[in-house]
Amino acid sequence: GRSRVRRVEPASGETEIETKNARLDFGEGLTVIDEVALQLTWRERHMIEYEVSSLEIRRKLPQPIREGWGAAFDSGRDLLYMTDGSSTLYTYRRDYVETGRHVVVDPQLGEDPIEGLNELEVVRGELWANVYPMRHHRASNCIARIDPTTGKVLGWLDANALLAKQSERVRRRRLDYVLNGVAFRAAADPADDEHLYLTGKQWDYMFDVDLRDAPSLGPSHVKQHCDLYLPSSAPQQRKPRVVAGTRAAHRRHHAPS
Repeated sequence: GRSRVRRVEPASGETEIETKNARLDFGEGLTVIDEVALQLTWRERHMIEYEVSSLEIRRKLPQPIREGWGAAFDSGRDLLYMTDGSSTLYTYRRDYVETGRHVVVDPQLGEDPIEGLNELEVVRGELWANVYPMRHHRASNCIARIDPTTGKVLGWLDANALLAKQSERVRRRRLDYVLNGVAFRAAADPADDEHLYLTGKQWDYMFDVDLRDAPSLGPSHVKQHCDLYLPSSAPQQRKPRVVAGTRAAHRRHHAPS
C-alpha cells in the first residue's frame, strides 16, 4: 500500500505530482515510451500505463512476466527490456510482443549467470542493471553494464560508497535497503551535462553522479565486493566491504528522495 509513481524535482527532491498505486499493488520497474510511462508490478501480474504529463492512469494490462522487477525502453533500438529477478533479460517490441531473451553472463567471472537482475536503464546504448540476488540472500550495490544484443556484461560500477553515506537506519538493513534506482538523462545539446541518478530502497538521499573514465573493475574486485551469487566462485567470495566507487561514482550533489 506504499507504492506510488512520482515526478520529482532533482535539485530539491520536491514531489511535483504523484499517483498512488492500488493498496494491493507492489509497484516495480518504471520506464517511459514516448508519452506513456509504463510501470511493472511485482507479483500482481499486470502492468500500468500512465500519461507522462499528468501521471493519470491510462489502462492496466497483462504483464508478460510472472514477476516484474525492472523495465527500460531503448528509443534508439525501439525495444523494451524487462527483468524478473532472475538472470534472464527479456526483450519486447513497444506493443509488448516478446522478440527474444538472453541469459546475462560476465565471461570474466566464469560461466555462472548473473542472478538478480533488477532495475534497468539505457545509458549510451548500453543497458545498466543493478543486481539484487534476493532469492540467494544477497544484496549487491553494484551495477552491471550489459550489451543488450548479446546479454554479455561489459563492465561494472561499484556504488558501495553511496550506501556508506546513508544513515544507520539504512545501513543496518543492508539486505533489504539496497541500491534500487538508476535513471539517466542524456545531454540535450553539447553544452549540457549528462546526469546519472542513483538511489535505493528507503535511502536518505538520491545522488547525481558524474560519469568519468576509470580503469575497469577486475574480476577479483567484483567477486569480493559486489556480493553476487556465483556458485562456482563461492570459495573466493566474502562479505563485501565499503569501497570507493569507481568508473564514475563521484558525487556531484544530492537531494533528499
